[in-house]
Amino acid sequence: MMQSASIRRGIGSQVLAAALWAACAALYAGEEAAWEKVPAQDLPLPRIDQILSPGLFDGELRRTVLCPPDGKPVDFGLPHDGTGADKRPYPALMGAYKRAGAQGFLWLDLNADGKQDAAEALPVKDGQELGPFRWEAHYDDGTSGPYLFKLKHSGEAGHFTVLRAQGKQARFKQHAVVLLDENGNGRYDDLGQDAVLVQGQPVTFLSRQLYLGDDLFELLVHPAGQTLELRPLPKTEMGEVNLFHMYRPAQKSEALRFHTLIVQGRDGAFSFDDQIKSRMLPAGAYDLVFGLLERGTERVILKRGERTSFTVEPAKIATPAWGGPVAGKLNLESDGKVVKVHKPLFMGQGSEIYLPTDWEKIPLRAALYYIWYDQVYRAERSDVSGNKPYELKPNGDLAPVEFAIVSSNEYKVVVEYKSGILGTVKAEERVNLVAKR
Repeated sequence: MMQSASIRRGIGSQVLAAALWAACAALYAGEEAAWEKVPAQDLPLPRIDQILSPGLFDGELRRTVLCPPDGKPVDFGLPHDGTGADKRPYPALMGAYKRAGAQGFLWLDLNADGKQDAAEALPVKDGQELGPFRWEAHYDDGTSGPYLFKLKHSGEAGHFTVLRAQGKQARFKQHAVVLLDENGNGRYDDLGQDAVLVQGQPVTFLSRQLYLGDDLFELLVHPAGQTLELRPLPKTEMGEVNLFHMYRPAQKSEALRFHTLIVQGRDGAFSFDDQIKSRMLPAGAYDLVFGLLERGTERVILKRGERTSFTVEPAKIATPAWGGPVAGKLNLESDGKVVKVHKPLFMGQGSEIYLPTDWEKIPLRAALYYIWYDQVYRAERSDVSGNKPYELKPNGDLAPVEFAIVSSNEYKVVVEYKSGILGTVKAEERVNLVAKR
């Protein structure tokens, strides 16, 4: 019996995967190699978007410092471990926020003298980015070094997000490696939170394993980011991951770019993009945890969902399914007087979540429909009860749309989003609302 072309391709891929696995097994079959220490240098990043990494777009990865509006100093949480030559503990970076009418002021004690000098009072506007600032950080392993960062006022009084303003760059076997402190805590060794960029590859989360070219290494990062330790990964079973075989576009577009896609396992986080569509990875359980998709000036990030995990088996090919069609889901909240329509949640076929990064580019509106039954034509009808745009908050997020509940009845809420990446996504939900006076 003749085999179909698709079956032949599948068999060919399995044979190729087996051959690649055998090659990788042979490569790492030797004894464990010694660790090599690699020094890293400061890499100033005047613009935080010079490197498009996960922490730049995912607010859950960034750290926010909360300053009370009464001017009480708080610790900004940057490293200050150990003691100085005078045997005194290194001081913490303290700061305070005070609001006077419509104007806010930030005091940041960068010289650690404990005095709130007038020259150190910085006027702050909602959504404003401040800095860069320089802090001499001291770490729990006895090392120290300058840490450059910026602060962004979120729009809520006294809430400041810490943003990286530098990276650490090293070179190992002709490969440039850049470390990024994504969560803004002044350390570069936070696995699964900080990021690493290898020249010629998309950015990924920091993990114990790292691809340099075609070779897989084990990686250790010292907290100050001034030293990396690398050695070839010892013998391990490998399988192939092809992230694009079962991907289905939500909207066909030749201009769509996959800037980075990251899968994360117990020991490794590995990235894919338009050029790197498949990789050989150590066998084990993985999850599709992050992605950045671009089309023109529009950007959408991808985050893990309830069913985005998959398994890599030795000498086999894993092809997780994700992508279109994308569905919208609404979250409604009512107190009997108003109904709040929160921004919709967009989910792909693999349960992955899509989040637009700039709500100003594509306006979003919510409509409330009053549902009634037409006795003459014996059909359900609906009339528009309200139609409003979502308002943008200073931190770039969307505030909920609110509709007054004028009478108890069944209603329908509809939100439609027209994206060049996700296509046209409609989120719709019916709800019985009880009006309260």
